[in-house]
Amino acid sequence: MKILERLSNNPPSGDADDPGSAEASSPDEGGLPITNYAKLDPKQLRPQLSPLTQVELAAIETYELSHEARSVVLNRLHWLKGTEPVPGYDALDTPAIVELLSDADTATLKAVREYERRHRDRHEVRAEVARGLPTAHASAGEDLAREEQAGLVRAGFADREKTGLGAT
Repeated sequence: MKILERLSNNPPSGDADDPGSAEASSPDEGGLPITNYAKLDPKQLRPQLSPLTQVELAAIETYELSHEARSVVLNRLHWLKGTEPVPGYDALDTPAIVELLSDADTATLKAVREYERRHRDRHEVRAEVARGLPTAHASAGEDLAREEQAGLVRAGFADREKTGLGAT
């Protein structure tokens, strides 16, 4: 009986491209970007999740929630899911991103840096961000925040002078 159990638990090996093969994805895995997803344990999945697009991560999450709902995988998905730093970013290749960053503002460069750290972590993109940050122009939001902060500082000095606290 043990031999029969072992044979039934060890499906025949085959080519992953052969639909009848044990290595092929199960029918309910259709459209998932990771081959043999259901057969992989969380340790095998972790490195394969990072390079996926937001759309692919959402597909994985939907599948995971409706099947095993493994907390390790769901936590990793939660950490990776987010807004692209620029609309359509995931569809861009490295040269297109580098070109996009050549005149990007500080906020965009920082958003790309953070997104790359979580996802593909491409050397060329990181290098372009590092090159661009020191000379990048501030975004409109950053300019407004600086102006508000400077106004608060000026108001604080004016208040100190009125009360005589600024005099030495």
